Amino acid sequence: MVVAGLLWGAFSSRAIAAQPEPPATSAQPPSAESLEAWRKSMVATPRPTTGCFTASYPDTQWREVPCTTPPERPYLPKSGARSQNVGNGTDYSAEVTGSISAAEGSFDSVTGVTSESDDGVANEYSLQLNTQFFTTMTCNSAADPSKCLGWEQFVFANLPPRAGFAFIQYWLLGYATTCPSGWIPSGKVDCYINSTQSASVPAQTIATPGQLTVTGTAASGGAEDSIVLSVGGTLYTAMGNNHFPDLGQNWQFAEFNVFGDGNRTQAAFNSGSTIVVRTSVNSGTTSAPSCVADGFTGETNNLTLVSTPAVVSGSALPSIVFTESNAGTPTPKSCTPVSNGGGNLTLVAAVLPTSRSVEVGATATAFATMINAGPDNASSCSIAPATGIPASFLYQTTNPATNALTGTVNTPANIAAGQAQSFVIALTPSAAFAPTSVAFTFTCANAPSPAATITGVNTLELSASANPVPDIVALAASGDPGYVDIPGATGAGDFAVATVNLGSGASITAAANTGTANLPVTLTLCETNQSGACLAAPSTTVTTAIPPNATPTFGIFVTGSGTVADSPGANRIFVTFTGPDGVLRGETSVAVRTQ
Repeated sequence: MVVAGLLWGAFSSRAIAAQPEPPATSAQPPSAESLEAWRKSMVATPRPTTGCFTASYPDTQWREVPCTTPPERPYLPKSGARSQNVGNGTDYSAEVTGSISAAEGSFDSVTGVTSESDDGVANEYSLQLNTQFFTTMTCNSAADPSKCLGWEQFVFANLPPRAGFAFIQYWLLGYATTCPSGWIPSGKVDCYINSTQSASVPAQTIATPGQLTVTGTAASGGAEDSIVLSVGGTLYTAMGNNHFPDLGQNWQFAEFNVFGDGNRTQAAFNSGSTIVVRTSVNSGTTSAPSCVADGFTGETNNLTLVSTPAVVSGSALPSIVFTESNAGTPTPKSCTPVSNGGGNLTLVAAVLPTSRSVEVGATATAFATMINAGPDNASSCSIAPATGIPASFLYQTTNPATNALTGTVNTPANIAAGQAQSFVIALTPSAAFAPTSVAFTFTCANAPSPAATITGVNTLELSASANPVPDIVALAASGDPGYVDIPGATGAGDFAVATVNLGSGASITAAANTGTANLPVTLTLCETNQSGACLAAPSTTVTTAIPPNATPTFGIFVTGSGTVADSPGANRIFVTFTGPDGVLRGETSVAVRTQ
């Protein structure tokens, strides 16, 4: 990180009365490395009490100074559509898999910047180090606690020519009832409050951002949350009020940048400005954080993200580093877009095939797809069995076009709003068990609930045997993908099923049914040739020998005797394949409806 050196003024020493005055000499300024080591040491030094403090290089203790009152203005959460410029949801944040105890924001370099203004006021801006929106016990008195989220901002507000203010602003988003005492209503459902105290900081010019570092720390061990603003070799700190005592357990994303000073205003830089931003996090590990293409504040600047962030590991404060600029015609870049932490998203999922039958110790695989219906992005999406069976489990992302593995085993993925992510899932039984409908938990870190379980859609009918058994992998195909349509209440529809036997050869009986639903349909089926013609007249069951690796196909015919509602989760047609012992060895299904 680039930290400007502290310039020490020349000093002179005078001789005693009758002696001549020696020439003036100059002290050497501290190196950038020494200054940064001192800054980190002081940030980690506990404050002696609540209040406001300052320290200047090379102090080793904090000096208490009078606090001031934070400015009375909201630093609003993002809202509405994103823009190309930084802010209001367009930003890069650092994400950790555990929780963040402290984070820092700084600028590796600031080039080409000669002016900045906010609503015409020169040098007015804010530096914001923001958490994501997170669940918190402080929402317990909200109208609906499940829809309320906390949000904490560590803010430096630069308000020339008066002064600067380093303080904390707290938000209850979706509180939707009378705000707690002292909190200020914002809009119809939100509340906010400033920390009681703010550190008083000399007003800064736009020439100084390269010397500024904002550090935000969650409450821990009886100490309140706090903010530290570093200005070269001088530090200013104020303690917060710990309105979110569980922040330290729920803080997973950190956003830092320069923005307009509250009320969704914009920090407008002169043309040709380029800033390199560093967001560092302390989560108790030296592993690099993930890049998150999202932000949380409603304020903006007039720069554009122009680089894919570098992720930096191996230090006490791993970080992401990225560039934003309005020089020339910037080309926006991106890292994997994920959640804004707001939890406003819906997940759906599917599994294919929906049945496997394997020998103990053999691995049964299937493909799963998770879809994020939005409107928010989804972060850290994972899969786990929800049904207890004696089998190990793993999952891994795949390329949906090729089914090739991507990513690493058992590593969550981020899914943008309106997008899907494909996975392979693998279960290896350690003991024999009868056919069992295995449900899965398809969820994301910020999802309000997992994807709904739909039998035959995102479940896997799985069995394990001590000896080799047939394993009929079956896939259905229809003219309307996923559906068999019946034209009119008494019309007829059909679909095809392709199979492959990945297990041992056996005599297999195919049949069709409507599961637990009582539907006004009649079902028949036949085995078909390569042209799709029936090898025999359709009937309610078909028994045929299926050797290992054989690929027989079947036609299923559906005749209506009443209207079938369009309810794909409930109204389905299942095609089953059972062995001579009556044990299910394969299954697939489609939804059915009257058109």
